[in-house]
Amino acid sequence: MESNVHQGQLRGPFTAEQELFTLIKEAAAVPFTYITHIGVQTDIRNIIIVNGKEYEIGKTGIYEIGNTEITSLKFKENVDINTIVDYTIEEDNI
Repeated sequence: MESNVHQGQLRGPFTAEQELFTLIKEAAAVPFTYITHIGVQTDIRNIIIVNGKEYEIGKTGIYEIGNTEITSLKFKENVDINTIVDYTIEEDNI
């Protein structure tokens, strides 16, 4: 049985307010409606905006959220090449 769950990764740099959801849509080999899980590694105090809500990256430099429906993902400021965004999507049933 084939899985409908797919994972991927984006690497910075990213510009302020750049919509990462769009980049993931373009990179995905399958159609999907939302991201179900993200893991972000970036500099502490960077701010990530998930579905319009801001989250400050804490002292570990990692932010992770799962079991959700993410349709918008941005950084508030420019972030550098060391920023990594891991994501999980579920293929739409067509």
